[in-house]
Amino acid sequence: MKQPFRLSSFGIAVVCIAMAHSSFAQQPGGVPDFDAPVRIEANGKPIDVTTGHAAPYVYDFDGDGTRDLLVGEFGSGTFKGEVHMDLSHSWCKGRLRIYRNHGTDKAPVFRDFEYFKGGGKIAGVPITCCVSFVPQFVDYDNDGTDDVLSASYPGDMYWWKGLGDGAYGKATRLMREDGKVLIPFKHMPERHWKKWGKTSDVHSTTAELHDMDADGDLDLWIGSRLSGAYTIENVGTRKAPKWSTDCKPVNDSAGKQVGGWSTGGSNIHWADWDGDGTSDVIYGGEDGCVRYCHNSGSENKPVLDPPVVFIPEMDREYQFSKRTEPSRNESRCKVHVVDWDGDGLNDLLVGDFGSTYKRVQTLTPEQIKEKKA
Repeated sequence: MKQPFRLSSFGIAVVCIAMAHSSFAQQPGGVPDFDAPVRIEANGKPIDVTTGHAAPYVYDFDGDGTRDLLVGEFGSGTFKGEVHMDLSHSWCKGRLRIYRNHGTDKAPVFRDFEYFKGGGKIAGVPITCCVSFVPQFVDYDNDGTDDVLSASYPGDMYWWKGLGDGAYGKATRLMREDGKVLIPFKHMPERHWKKWGKTSDVHSTTAELHDMDADGDLDLWIGSRLSGAYTIENVGTRKAPKWSTDCKPVNDSAGKQVGGWSTGGSNIHWADWDGDGTSDVIYGGEDGCVRYCHNSGSENKPVLDPPVVFIPEMDREYQFSKRTEPSRNESRCKVHVVDWDGDGLNDLLVGDFGSTYKRVQTLTPEQIKEKKA
């Protein structure tokens, strides 16, 4: 079966699956032959996070042996927590939905959702534009229990300690080795130093942990909407991470930065796409494109080949069409790799931000008065 593909839109943030149906799709550098995108449903209707920027993730959240679906969202309400930027305006609370699987791994059934909680309260990250709560379930502190990691719009990164039995602690911000808040940044060209300074913070961020230098600990890999992908080295240990004061761009083997304005990079996701035992990089883009960088290095010291297009960007005709339903994923897509249907081939889950068109009647002043009466 081909891989499913998920999408979202303005007012709707939907998750789609794109499925691959041939072994060629799993070969290094091979371009998958995807089926048409299929929208994932809950309660018989397409999942719609309504505020945009859906971020899908498959994980056995409740430990019952069956994988569940988690979907990050732009969110609503006011974020109340630690953030390094000006708090004179309200930050939106990006949240994470949990759709428990009432079916099987091969035939999942989703119903109502609940929100992920940390410290007994609905967890959130600060959002103001262009991104959402984008989760990674990973054992951050090497204690044998998975934790949750997410970045945010202003660049602050947070983790929630797994306490077992589906419980998680309060959010903890990641800090640099010098005691300052960990914020990804890019080094500016010298010609911009006078106006912008030597560095500039990176916004609309996502984060995943993966070893980059074969030293046995996990390092940070950061995606961003416009500035490309970056790494921050763990200069501590696997059990007690400490984060470097430096932030370096992720370059492919041709020397070009992965992601960025020209090729997108809404999130950077590690997964062994081709089944060769080494994790590769899949990343979504601002323009709806999904790209793949085969890892020709090792699992813990990756070398990324130049990107191959898995899902093409939206063409202008589609972007400006008056569509009532999406027929593909749209912009700022967040990707997750999983064998959705158990056929032995990896499939691609994609969440996005998009728009649909609905004709509504404009009421006359008399009709408005009548309606209010």
